[in-house]
Order: sequence, then C-alpha cells, then structure tokens
Amino acid sequence: MSAHGIKQGLVGLALLLLAISSACAVQVGESGEDESLGTTEEAVTASMSRGEIIALGASGVGYSYWWGHGRWDPASKSYPGKCSGSCGGCSHWASPKGGPEYGADCSGFVAQAWQVPGEGSPKVDRHPYSTYNFRYEKTHWYPIKKSELKAGDALVYNSGKKGHIVLFESWTGGGKAMAYECAGCKVGCIHKPRGFGSSYIAIRRKGVEDEAKNDPPKGQLEKASCDDGLKGWAFDPDAGKGAVDVVLTFDGPITSPKAKKLTLKADEDRADLAKKLGSTKHGFTAPIPATLKDGKKHTLYAYAVDDQGKQTQLLTGAPRSVTCGPAPSTKADDPPHACGHSECQTGGALTKDCSPCADQVCLIKPSCCDTQNGKWDASCVDLAGETVGACRGVCAGGPSSCAHSECDAGTALSASCSECAAHVCKRDPFCCSSGKWDFICAKEAKEDPWCSCGTP
Repeated sequence: MSAHGIKQGLVGLALLLLAISSACAVQVGESGEDESLGTTEEAVTASMSRGEIIALGASGVGYSYWWGHGRWDPASKSYPGKCSGSCGGCSHWASPKGGPEYGADCSGFVAQAWQVPGEGSPKVDRHPYSTYNFRYEKTHWYPIKKSELKAGDALVYNSGKKGHIVLFESWTGGGKAMAYECAGCKVGCIHKPRGFGSSYIAIRRKGVEDEAKNDPPKGQLEKASCDDGLKGWAFDPDAGKGAVDVVLTFDGPITSPKAKKLTLKADEDRADLAKKLGSTKHGFTAPIPATLKDGKKHTLYAYAVDDQGKQTQLLTGAPRSVTCGPAPSTKADDPPHACGHSECQTGGALTKDCSPCADQVCLIKPSCCDTQNGKWDASCVDLAGETVGACRGVCAGGPSSCAHSECDAGTALSASCSECAAHVCKRDPFCCSSGKWDFICAKEAKEDPWCSCGTP
C-alpha cells in the first residue's frame, strides 16, 4: 500500500474511533468524549408531542448503560442488559444471557426519545449523535432559556472530552429538576431529581407540539340596566356543555385590589345560544347591587373563567358604565342605624333609637338602654336573640334565627328568617335567591336600619 493510502486508512480509522467515542461521561473515573464530529443532514423533523417524548423516555428507565448505543424494548424489561467497568472501556452484555442486548448511553437515550434524525423503533439500536452534536448543532433542535423548559425538552453540556444530556420533565424546587437519563455504567437509565450546573444549556426538539391546549373562554355582557340588572353569557370550548364561572367586578378590573367582586355560575338556559354554542345552559343574570344605586357613575366588568380556573377572559361588551338612582329609602319613621355594637354582643348600654331591635329590648328591660347606670349585659343579648318582632333573627342561633348573621357573608338567607333579611332581600333579591349571601348583601345589612350590625 502506498504511503498516501496508509495515510487515508489512518484518517478513516481515527474518524471511526472518534464516532464511537460519542457516549456520555458523568461518573468519576469514566472516560470522557472527544466529540468533534458533526452531522450534515437536512432537518426534516417529524411532529411529536411532549407526551410521546416523555412516554418513550419513561419506557427506557430500568435498562442498563450501554456506551455508544441506544436500544430498549418499551413493552418489556425482560432483558435490561448489564454493564461493568469504566466507559469507554466498559463491557456490556445481554442479561439474562441469550436475549437481545438492550441499553443506552445518555445521547443514544435522548435521540431515541426524541426520534431524531427520524422515526424508528427503540428496539433497533442506533446512536446518531454525541453530546457534542446536541450541544453545538441545531439540525433537529435549538437552544432555549432554562426558564422556558417544558416536559420533553433536554439539558446538555459538552466541554472538552466530557459531556452529558438528560431528558427534562419538570422543576422540583431548590434548583433541581426531575429528569430521565442514562447516567453511567453503575447507575443505568433512571428517573430522579437532580441539580444542573451553569455548564448545562437547555435545548428543544424542533416539531414538538404542546399537549392539552387550553382554549380561552368567551362570552358577552349584553346588558347592564339599573332596572333589569346584568345579562350575558359565558362559555369555554374546553368545558363543552359544562357551565363556567363568571366574575363580576365593580369600579375596577379583576386585577384591582380595590374592586368589589362577585362570582356566579353561567348556567341559565338560553335557547338562543344553541346554534352559536351547540348547547344552551350558558346564560347569567344578576341585579345591580343596591349599594351601587347611589346616583353615581359605576363601571361594571364581567369575566369568564376557564374550566381549569387558570385564566379569565373579559367578556365582549364589558366594561359598561351605569348611573342608577339612590336605593329605595326606608320608611320615614325608621330610626337611623347608630348602635355602638351589635345587640348580639355585651358592652355598653345602647340607645333605644339606634335600631328597631334595641328599641324592643329596652321596652322589656330599660336598663339595657340606661346609658348612665346600665349596660347591655348577657340578659340583653338573650332578649335580642329571643324576642319576637324586630329582633327576630338578629342573633344567629336563637329561636327563629337566620342560619348566620346578616352582617356576615355566607349562604343565602330566607327573607322570612328576620326583619333584617326581609328588608335586604326586598332591596336586593339576589341575596335570597342566588345561593349566596355575599359581601354586598352583608354590606347592605350593615347599612339598613332594620339590621343590627353596629355602626358601619
């Protein structure tokens, strides 16, 4: 053979050895990589979902580390393979003997999970790339920020003769990530959390599809009327026929800490929505809260909440502004509400004209309203909870009382449970029909002279 031919043969042998050295070195004492070879194929990366990537990676867990290879059976782990020694001089064989030789190193593992450069059965051995390729090439993948990592992406490093690559699943906290990887001869292919230093970069396979796409909800605020209240509809394509929540906010968007919020279900039957949405129970109505009927301009927002509760969508037609007259005034002979504390609590003597209940209690026991020598003691509280008439239901827990104090938010109250509830529900029917006595109902109770919530 000529000197020229010998030289070509040596170059070919060197390239072969260099290609074989494309495995990962992550254990102390194992040989590293001298990965200078690159690939030149054109990128025609088939579409693949993140779920498919993770499923393929998970199917390789439990197999042995096989330096310079990538092969396993996703359906069975009957032949997990066996590795001994230090790579790249490590030995590998089928275990149990007589079976197929299965196992993978780190780059062979990720190439199979990503199905690059093309589709193929993981049972067919292949090792198309080294960590050098994954780190420095962009044929079938590209770099991303670590903060952008999603399940099915990868973390890779390559420096000098060493490199490693893992399949990312999720962050676990403390700077660690749950990963799938073939981590060395003594470890094999595993799934566990571990830290990644600054030498690792994040890469993403081209053609990967995000699963569980979440379509945003939609809807419309059709009406905001002082007399007829609010009307509209809300729908989430992901929920199908299921009803979604609607959040109403007053005098500020949903992000404003000062905005008052009210949540209701868009589940009213609307036959007119059948053609548009394919189902009908997506309507909602709500009265304008009495506290907004003060002659001032108020802005109303309405949002649909998606079925997973992760996002809200401002409805078409929102926000809307309304200016409604004052809430219906109380009877001229109703005394002003000015009790220093609730009739359900002991304390200083109350004046008989601070509430209808205090007036009634003090007719029975004058000392309860003797501001000079008396006090509102336990017997006065008992009378407030037991006296029929204006005190009926003022203190929850007494005879004929409401399920909870009208001054606190909770479940909807019956208009018949107390004079206070009757007055509030006359002004704002929502409080006794919606299933919820919300913060607006409680505020209305605090402002109503027939209720006994102390000075508002």
